[in-house]
Amino acid sequence: MALSLGVQRTAEVVAIETERWEIIYQGAIDDRFAEGAEKPKPLTHFLKEALEAHLSGNPVAVARTQARGCRLTFAVVGGETGVPSYSKDVAPLLKAHCVECHRDGAIGPWSMDGHARVRNYAGMIEEVLPTRRMPPWDPDPDFGKFANAHTLTREEAQMLQCWVSAGAPRVEGPDPLSEALPPLPEWVMGKPDVLMRLLQPEEIPATGVLEYRHIEIANPFTNEVWVAATDIKPGNRKVVHHAILYAKWEGGHDDGTGNGLHFCGWAPGTPPARYPGGVAKRLPAGAKLTLEMHYTTSGSPQTDQTEVAFYRAPGPQPRNVEVRRA
Repeated sequence: MALSLGVQRTAEVVAIETERWEIIYQGAIDDRFAEGAEKPKPLTHFLKEALEAHLSGNPVAVARTQARGCRLTFAVVGGETGVPSYSKDVAPLLKAHCVECHRDGAIGPWSMDGHARVRNYAGMIEEVLPTRRMPPWDPDPDFGKFANAHTLTREEAQMLQCWVSAGAPRVEGPDPLSEALPPLPEWVMGKPDVLMRLLQPEEIPATGVLEYRHIEIANPFTNEVWVAATDIKPGNRKVVHHAILYAKWEGGHDDGTGNGLHFCGWAPGTPPARYPGGVAKRLPAGAKLTLEMHYTTSGSPQTDQTEVAFYRAPGPQPRNVEVRRA
């Protein structure tokens, strides 16, 4: 964030108005401190005056001042020139962390299939990094390590920021992102033991805000089963916002929706769920299955026939997984 906003020193304040997301003031809070000196009390309150002017609808008279504090040192990236190499640094990083979703047939809205495409989206990359919208599921490292996290180190994020700020240059060397990728598997975890799908295609209109749809799916099992892994494949990624499979049976828990227990779900970026050895989800005989579908319109009429894959455990397991809503 400091790199993106051009912050150079500690104790530098940035005031941003949120209607147009523009900086209205940046610099020192007041004039009390200077290098090696300190006034008994400040004589000019830069930040206070800027905020009062802005909130009164008046122009900010002094929008920038010199902050007083220690100089910040950012990660050293880009070698002697200070500009990271697209071929050696940027493209391999994107390939390792981003291409999994940003490729044809995946969830990303555009494909990182070469320098020209990435350069066209360089401004967007610069925006989503400091706001931590990308990578998705980017937990705060100060709170520990999390499974399935998509995380860039501070050095990696700063390297991308520096490359974009330099104009996203191509220069020399091969383009790793232009190399052909292996086709996406139909199912990441292999052929499912049991595959369920919506009985008929759902019709999604071109425009409008749609209510959640709760669609009953026939339970393919006549006896109790233990499920070791699940996967949900949206039939139309243009319009599927999320899908949740609920299971309801006599004596079973209900999360307050009336649909029963959250059995498995999918939203953009959600990986398939495979449980460790000795762990599975119990699905009693005769359980009622309901698939909650949330669709968003895309500007043209669409259809969807989402599928749910089950991978069975060999039998009852020592530990049963249940997902409950607080």
